[in-house]
Amino acid sequence: MKKTGFLLLLFLPLVILLAVSMPAISKKHAYSNHFKGSLSYKKEEFTKAVRYFESAYKAVPDNLNFGLSYAISLSRTGSPQKALEVLAATWLLLQEKDPEYPMKRAVALFSAGVIHSFNRSYDTSTPMLKQAYRWFLAMGADNYASQSLYMLAYNQLLDQGVGGYEKGDIPLHLHVSRDDIVQSTNYLAQALQSNPRNAQAWKYYNVLADTIAPAHRISEQDVFKAKQKDRPSFNYDNLPANALRALSFTDYQEVLLLLDISGSMVMEKVLCMGENRFKVMKSTALATIDLLSDTLMVGLGTIGGDCGDRPKVWQAVAPLNKKDLKWTVSSLPPHGTTPLLERLQQSPELFSSTPDQQKSILLISDGANVCSAGKGDICEWVEQLKQLDITINVITFLEASIFNTNEFAEYSCLADITGGEILYLDDLRCSYEYHEFDLLLSAAPELPEIKKVYCMGKNIQTLWAIFPE
Repeated sequence: MKKTGFLLLLFLPLVILLAVSMPAISKKHAYSNHFKGSLSYKKEEFTKAVRYFESAYKAVPDNLNFGLSYAISLSRTGSPQKALEVLAATWLLLQEKDPEYPMKRAVALFSAGVIHSFNRSYDTSTPMLKQAYRWFLAMGADNYASQSLYMLAYNQLLDQGVGGYEKGDIPLHLHVSRDDIVQSTNYLAQALQSNPRNAQAWKYYNVLADTIAPAHRISEQDVFKAKQKDRPSFNYDNLPANALRALSFTDYQEVLLLLDISGSMVMEKVLCMGENRFKVMKSTALATIDLLSDTLMVGLGTIGGDCGDRPKVWQAVAPLNKKDLKWTVSSLPPHGTTPLLERLQQSPELFSSTPDQQKSILLISDGANVCSAGKGDICEWVEQLKQLDITINVITFLEASIFNTNEFAEYSCLADITGGEILYLDDLRCSYEYHEFDLLLSAAPELPEIKKVYCMGKNIQTLWAIFPE
């Protein structure tokens, strides 16, 4: 026997033992990889994004979002067949008895439309996107409806046949008619009516509107006014812009305000405001309380102290008493670290035992969990809150960047698994912005450059072209 073969036989049992004993990737680590994949995708580092998404997907193959993110990223790297294979595997996760089945079905169909669009199969993609849009519209999923319309605008411009033209000093291009540009502009206008914060739709709506000068052009101010009419405004110091978004996190019957009072909240500042996070947290909580419905059941808990400590405040949900609640929040002192998991594990005791009540936690924090609480993975444990139908919405003072991967891995799994959302404080805009941990809401491509051309002579004034990469 050759020496190499002998060594292989000698060490084979050890290799097998190590393979069996190696721990599986934790769910939190999977969310960490998904977060890093999302950041890579936004930078158009698609190959790197595929690696991160593949790791997350293989660790938690029953997570629909992980599978769809992996499939879409594959389609951006020239692997359409593999993307469709992963997509087919995710379809098997859909179960009609799942209460979230209608939304998951629409999301999966939307993803299929996106993948076929990246594969330039526009005749296949467009009907899928239109059906997904109708489903999203019926469910009131405005953000997804807006993305579906954006992709329809993209398809309208790109679906110009498989050929191309080169003429004189004009490089390879595809002709686009005025009708196509008008239809794309209309799709983008609808997208903005569905979701006024769709920045990409605003960018290209303005580009196309400048191109064709429509008779009636919508303005960002008009759309936001229509969406925010009859909404009150906040009158507090130390309050970032878009603070009204926090109010959408209270659209339940029982809400537990879970406030981070750890030392870092005092030591770290919100740079754009020149105040510490603790003051901004209090202003956000107080302003939100001011606008709560009087019929809401509200509780209050704090995250602070050390592992195993009793919380400073731990009040069960009760009929709203704004005066007492605001006084308690105003009087909160900073204290200790961030035993987040311990507080979340205790939180169900603060809700009523009524099964039909819509329950949620509004978490305002600036850090990750510091206590093991039985060495449990916070992303594994949160499944228990999901079983109790308790949603977690998060407001954080951390930037959604690679430097805060650990924290955003936790925020993402808490919100994703329970059906919540995340707002983070963007220091550049000094405003609360949504963190889309769902890649599908930020996966849309840039629209191509569009220019007027005169390939058919100077008398033809209604011919434009796009320039494919």
